[in-house]
Amino acid sequence: MTSGETLAMLPESPLLFLMDGHALVHRAWHAIQEPLTVRGTGEDVRAVYGFLNTFLREVSDRNPTHCAIAFDLPTPTFRHERFKEYKAQRPPTPPELRSQFSRVRELVEVLGIPVYEMPGYEADDVLGTLAKQAEAQEIDALILTGDTDTLQLVSPRVRVLLNYGVQRKNLYDVAAVRERYGGLGPMSLPEVKALQGDSSDNIPGLPGIGAKTAIRLISEHGSLEGIYQHLDQITQPRLHRSLQENRETAFEGRELTTIVRDVPIELDLEAARYGAYDRSKVVELLRELEFHSIVPRVPGSSAEADTPEEDEPQRRQTRYRVVATEDALEEMAGTLASAGSFSFNVLGTSEHALHAELVGMAFSTEPGLAWYLPLGHAEGRQLPVETALAQLGPLLADESIAKTTHNANYALTVLGNHGVQECPIAFDTTLAAHFNGKSPELKPLALELLNEELPPLTDLTGTGRKRIAMSEVSIEAATGYASAAADYTDRLRVRLEQELEEYENRAEFDEVEMRLAPVLVRMQHNGVALDSRQLEQMAAEPDFGLAYVPTISRADQDGDWSAELGRGRANDACRLLLGHPGAGRVAPVISDEYRGLLTDRLKPESASVYLCGNPDMIADCQGLLADRGFRSGGRDSQIITEDYW
Repeated sequence: MTSGETLAMLPESPLLFLMDGHALVHRAWHAIQEPLTVRGTGEDVRAVYGFLNTFLREVSDRNPTHCAIAFDLPTPTFRHERFKEYKAQRPPTPPELRSQFSRVRELVEVLGIPVYEMPGYEADDVLGTLAKQAEAQEIDALILTGDTDTLQLVSPRVRVLLNYGVQRKNLYDVAAVRERYGGLGPMSLPEVKALQGDSSDNIPGLPGIGAKTAIRLISEHGSLEGIYQHLDQITQPRLHRSLQENRETAFEGRELTTIVRDVPIELDLEAARYGAYDRSKVVELLRELEFHSIVPRVPGSSAEADTPEEDEPQRRQTRYRVVATEDALEEMAGTLASAGSFSFNVLGTSEHALHAELVGMAFSTEPGLAWYLPLGHAEGRQLPVETALAQLGPLLADESIAKTTHNANYALTVLGNHGVQECPIAFDTTLAAHFNGKSPELKPLALELLNEELPPLTDLTGTGRKRIAMSEVSIEAATGYASAAADYTDRLRVRLEQELEEYENRAEFDEVEMRLAPVLVRMQHNGVALDSRQLEQMAAEPDFGLAYVPTISRADQDGDWSAELGRGRANDACRLLLGHPGAGRVAPVISDEYRGLLTDRLKPESASVYLCGNPDMIADCQGLLADRGFRSGGRDSQIITEDYW
């Protein structure tokens, strides 16, 4: 967006990238809810990770020639001295966050980014001064921050990129500021803030004046001085009284919200030139912080990196093909077999694997190359499931062909619903991600490790009342999603295998996690055998507030794993694992013994119930418990359910 008030930022022009360190670190901290810790020390580094992720993304997108960062100092500023209540309501910085600021400073130091700060001033003042000095030298500036106060710094050569969190940001030039503030330019924003106040900075504003009224008043009168020169023209009694009684507050608020642009600092363009850092030192620090996935994203010579980056053409160009004929299926099967390994992804009719039928499968053998095999779409040319599985069955069962998938539990269960009993999986990216302390979901995992964004499944199916079944999604739309999922899964395997090796966990992952994956699938199909007589004896005990938990105990001589019933107290909560011995796809049922426990032994006034089983059994039990006075769905619900089927 350019206008007479905004000069276009040309790619070949110098660009100074300015960062509000304090705001960005806080945003990163709040955006990542779960602690991200260094395994060896337990140090929380989530804010450091979020900051670096944002920085590298923006540097890649904006290609700045110069970079600098400003930080707030812990000492009072001139605003605190003039207004004792300034920011007084803010809680102290948590200790676990405070320590991360020093890590961010360490990070920008090895990246060769100069730090600017000045006692008595805030980072906004420093940024305003640096931007003004750059503008005087006809250099464009882009300010990355999370603070809307900096919008007053926007000018023909200065833009502000407001960062609201992961993947959420807005770019403001003069025209965008005017659009947001009802036609007012950047220089009028302190006037608006003075009237409406700013709760984040504890600036009170004037009673009864919100953003719309403040914008209207400044639009009509130009400034605070203009408002008070024409105060007699403001006839609304409450508004007139508020302005008349709070004149001093208004002018004090403007002083507090106005960013100073003459801080006694000098912009050193040579020191701010970006890219002249020692990449090996950056990599060393990232390894210390265990940011292994970010190493390939750090610009520099590929010879310096231990983990080679994928070349750009291969990463960005994709060849996703639909397999809808027997000839195409045979050709794909031959390619998969000759490759010796492949990744695959399964689309099913339901999120509950035991109830799902195949809608389609996607396969990938190398980055950017994938096939989608539609099998259960409502419309479009596709092969019968039986025909496809007859061709693919030997491939899936062949142990010499290494297969990778994301969420092997779901994939194997759905395939099992169609009679595929043998499909050894060499690597499950879901399990590996969880094992390495990462999100097990494919979308955030691909974004973190590959810098690729997989659209959410709801983009295909919709949400709420407009949601459609996966089988109703078009083959074209499903091809893009499922093929990308298979493609990313294959690429994620490489990164996750590297991390397992670095953490020296590969053997444990292969021997325990991957061996148990098919065992759990069989348990879910067949149910868990329980000793009903033992349960009856337990139920007769006076302290029947127990947790019944199945635990994997040992492998028998044939290599199969068995389960036994464990027992332990759980705060007077009864955890019921609803299972019945069976075979094949016979759905587990609720036995009479369980019905007796639910209806006779549990008292709603003294116990909570944790139901763990398939959806049908959970629904049956909830009905029985509702008859007994148990509740579900409230904040203090006595019925807690978990569908792990």
